Amino acid sequence: MDTIPGKVFSQDPDAFKGIAKPEDALQEYANEFFTLPIRGESHYLRTLKEIKAKSACVFVTLRPEPDNPHDPRAIKVVAADGDRTVGYLSREDAADYSQPILDWWDQAGLLIGCRALLIGGDEDRPNIGIWLDMITPEQLSESLKEHPKGRSLDSSTRSAEQYESEEQDEALAHINFKLDTIESSHGHLRYVGELTHTELHKHRRIVDHDENVVLLKARLQAAQWEEQWERKRERERGAQVKEDGRQLAESRTREAQDILENLRGILLQTLERNDTIDWELLKNTDSYPHPKHEKATLPERPKLKEPPIEPSSRARKYEPRMSAIDRIVGSRRKKRIEEARLAYTEDHLAWQRRRKSWEEQSAEMERAYEDAVVQAETSYQESLADWHAKTKAYENRQRAENESIDRQRERWLAGESDAIEAYCDMVLSNSEYEDFFPKEFDMQYNADDRTLIVNYLLPPPSAIPTLTEVRYVVSRRDFAEKHLPATKKSQLYDDSLYQVTLRTIHELLEADTIEAIDSVIFNGVVRSIDGGTGREVELCVLSVQAGREEFLSINLERVDPKACFRRLEGVSSSKLSNTIPITPIITIAKEDGPSGSDGA
Repeated sequence: MDTIPGKVFSQDPDAFKGIAKPEDALQEYANEFFTLPIRGESHYLRTLKEIKAKSACVFVTLRPEPDNPHDPRAIKVVAADGDRTVGYLSREDAADYSQPILDWWDQAGLLIGCRALLIGGDEDRPNIGIWLDMITPEQLSESLKEHPKGRSLDSSTRSAEQYESEEQDEALAHINFKLDTIESSHGHLRYVGELTHTELHKHRRIVDHDENVVLLKARLQAAQWEEQWERKRERERGAQVKEDGRQLAESRTREAQDILENLRGILLQTLERNDTIDWELLKNTDSYPHPKHEKATLPERPKLKEPPIEPSSRARKYEPRMSAIDRIVGSRRKKRIEEARLAYTEDHLAWQRRRKSWEEQSAEMERAYEDAVVQAETSYQESLADWHAKTKAYENRQRAENESIDRQRERWLAGESDAIEAYCDMVLSNSEYEDFFPKEFDMQYNADDRTLIVNYLLPPPSAIPTLTEVRYVVSRRDFAEKHLPATKKSQLYDDSLYQVTLRTIHELLEADTIEAIDSVIFNGVVRSIDGGTGREVELCVLSVQAGREEFLSINLERVDPKACFRRLEGVSSSKLSNTIPITPIITIAKEDGPSGSDGA
């Protein structure tokens, strides 16, 4: 739960660095904004002193602890400075905030963050108290409806439900998905999914007549994007951690060499794997991700105080204290006896009052305990019923998705055109390239001549990396880079595009185990800027048609990609790096636009 510290509000935790005392700028409005106190801060006094030495105002996150043995609704307060615990919300406040905070986590993948003001820690007030600048639980619930990361999963009831099993994934902190419907000119209803990754600035539009197929493709694409995002973050973390210039230079050199090596081996990489889609692996077989609590968490039975001890009239303190004269004079003896009796009577009455008070307090504690037990049992039964309901809903959705995959497989086996296109879409989506490859494509299957046309977006020459080596120059405390010469870059670009062409045709034909495709027409497209209009245009720079029997007879491990392309009678300019447009052999003409694309 605490692996993704997030913040909901616009307050910037860095905006308050340098404010050492609340008597400064914060004092004027502290009483107005910092209204939610926390408890247990005395246990973290050392941590609080270290934090307050830097700033009196810090950013904190509120983290639920559903496994807390004392209170399953407990909420821990964690300072962003070192990710250290500084206290807890009170039991009453935690009861109010627990559900809204969990809703934010479940529906948007975010923890709640806010500012915290530290007061005290000086001679007049050695302890340090913490007050939070926090909106009300009601406002917190309302803000979820308006927050973009909440809306991204709630743009339609359908998409929110289908994605519930995925929303625990960290990817959804960066991914937005919207599902809609369109009607074609023939009156057929089709589902359109718009998927974006905010950090990678990528977008994909997915169209299919089956809603679950759209969602399946979206899930697979989201997983690929998140792998790219994690690699990017890892590189950034590496740059921060490696303070030594030589280490960083060596790391960048290795990374550059790996990228160039991958480009030179684009075709060979696919020969090492089976590109066939395993339909069973597409199915969701996971159990409902939230565990069931086996039993209610009951409060501890209160420890009652020992009852007051009843005074005994025979106790020595109640014996008459008589002098020699008291023993002789009768009236004095009676007086002493009466005084002892009155002392006992008063003490016994006082004991009766204490006993009654003890009995009332004990009874109240027992009643409170029994009420708490009933409340805990009721709460447990309610949460158990809710868990069963959500589990059933999850399993129903899971079954519907898996049945949809089975239906899609049957339609693919039957050779239906749109099912074959959807299958080939998944094949190409699974193909892994370096991050600078757009991986946008569109395709059309013609059942009459069993031909698949693929329009595939290729990277422009400027996207191909040329870095070969990085050296750290100690005297300048700077890095010196070495790049491929222009001729080598041009050769690498051309070779990469020819390899992508052959690789794509190979993947499609190898994955076509039902042999529905007799030939593949591959049109390689590059985006460029028209010098005359200044507008972005798409230019077809190469085109080739490959028959199944002829292509599968080629030993791709030993071919020269360009020579193989020419043998297949492919059409292209002499230098692809010049991006000279050619007329494609056959191109796609679709009414409803591309069935899938993702790119920056």
